[in-house]
Amino acid sequence: MSIFPDISRVLTRAQTDIRRHLGRALALVPERVHDEYLESVRAVRENPALLSSSMRWFLHNYFLFTGFLQLVVHFREKPVFSRGAEILTKERAAEQFAEDVRDNPQISVTHLQHRETSRGMLLEIDGVAPAPVAEIAATIMDNEILPLARNYYFNMSDLRDPRLVDLNRAAEEPLLAVLEREIGDGRPVSLTHFRFQEMHLYFEILGEHRTREIIREIIATIRGNLKKGDYLFQLSPLSYVVLSPGARQEQIERRFESIYFQIKTLILDYDLTVATVDALPVRMYRLWEDLRV
Repeated sequence: MSIFPDISRVLTRAQTDIRRHLGRALALVPERVHDEYLESVRAVRENPALLSSSMRWFLHNYFLFTGFLQLVVHFREKPVFSRGAEILTKERAAEQFAEDVRDNPQISVTHLQHRETSRGMLLEIDGVAPAPVAEIAATIMDNEILPLARNYYFNMSDLRDPRLVDLNRAAEEPLLAVLEREIGDGRPVSLTHFRFQEMHLYFEILGEHRTREIIREIIATIRGNLKKGDYLFQLSPLSYVVLSPGARQEQIERRFESIYFQIKTLILDYDLTVATVDALPVRMYRLWEDLRV
């Protein structure tokens, strides 16, 4: 499976193992959990309207292909996505597994969670995965699910009807919303694309844990060079776009020209492309071309 062109390769490589471990887990969990998982999957197959928004479609496919037994997303303390068996108890603050899972010596599952706040808005992602696939699931959650959910919910929080989002534009809708708002208020916006060297082979050699460390360091370095009001969008582990309201191309090039990415002994090469937009309407396909995305 490949949701975006150069990510999800870890899922493609690991699909056989994920299926095997998920099948074993479903054979060992209590009957209630087994039945709830299958019913959740069956409900979507029989009623595709449950995936009426692009974000739900993405999350559902990550749920299926990553081997989660449960995947839940809350935004502003309200559930916006829930799939799988109810393994985490309803008392979410306790962060405990349901009794019939917690006390079952045959099954070992891992709770993965993320909590992130932006401008007073809380995004919470909880996943339960069989222990043998927990490292893969953590990598997918860190590097694919979280950036996608962050971009969508934090920047599209005023969206009233999720059915208005077209599947093919899910990655660009949050960015477009910010562009239209800023340009509509009379401010030019510069976009900077950081495109890093091909590192997939290097990631395979290093392993999942070290790969996550490198990506976190890349994000931290970029964020350390942002100004108040800038937005950072992660398109993939190797592709990042910074949106800077009120700045022109020359200013951005001066600001970012000396950024140096060194992670321990590893020095990363990258291409930097800048484009400024100062008029509506914004043609995203042209903008992507200009940024070499």
